[in-house]
Amino acid sequence: MGPLHLLPAMVLAMCCQAQFALAWTVNNFLMTGPKAFLTYAGSVQVGAQSGIYECKHQFAWERWNCPENTLQLSTHNGLRSATRETAFVHAISAAGVMYTLTKNCSMGDFDNCGCDDSRIGQT
Repeated sequence: MGPLHLLPAMVLAMCCQAQFALAWTVNNFLMTGPKAFLTYAGSVQVGAQSGIYECKHQFAWERWNCPENTLQLSTHNGLRSATRETAFVHAISAAGVMYTLTKNCSMGDFDNCGCDDSRIGQT
């Protein structure tokens, strides 16, 4: 099963490091009880995996090609240095998560997600 099984925990940890100056934070969105975690966890996992697949696609012919161990290292503080690669892995994973959550919300997969009710099921 490789390091991809750690992906949801890594992305949740990245997303939930909220900036306290904001009124609405990812922390407020994700931490509304165990039911909320279960509701969004599948989408977070799918989104993070789509971000990693895109990373592999973007760097397929480069020396650094978004290797599998990048994910494992980032969850164990091995990738904490501020490098271009770390920034890209975090950004592409976060983009994948937000895209998937937004898409699932607009498709009506979540209750009370704040999407326009007149557009549920339309993409």
